[in-house]
Amino acid sequence: MKLNSEMEQMLARVGCASLDGELADIASSGFVERDGCVFLTSLVSFQKHVSLKSFPDRTGYECFVNSIHTDDYVNADFLACALSYLSLVFEAWNKSGLPGVLQGAISGDEFDATVKFHLLRPGETWLSDDLEGYEEAVLTVESSDEAFLETYGV
Repeated sequence: MKLNSEMEQMLARVGCASLDGELADIASSGFVERDGCVFLTSLVSFQKHVSLKSFPDRTGYECFVNSIHTDDYVNADFLACALSYLSLVFEAWNKSGLPGVLQGAISGDEFDATVKFHLLRPGETWLSDDLEGYEEAVLTVESSDEAFLETYGV
């Protein structure tokens, strides 16, 4: 897991969140492949008017579709819910048997946390390597990160 100092400060104050309801359902909805990209089944249905040609690469397309704002689903504990949600997505991915490693990104502040994820691909990135260059709290983590899954799994 990589994070900037803003996220490090936020993580020091975050508790654990147990997910149920809509966020948990989205995370466990399964995956669909389209145009060499992987999407959560429940999120791809909301993005019928976009396609790969609308983006510079597959990573951008995946991050656009595979994006949620926790404040659309919960009223508090945004970061804790984002961490639990991403952990559920990774658990579903790791059980799916689909090839590749997902990289998740969480960004936010005390009013919201946004979660995006994409397949790791050579030559494509979502975020800069310098996470300190972002004003908001940011972290990236891979679906193969056992410590993340053990810490934030639900």
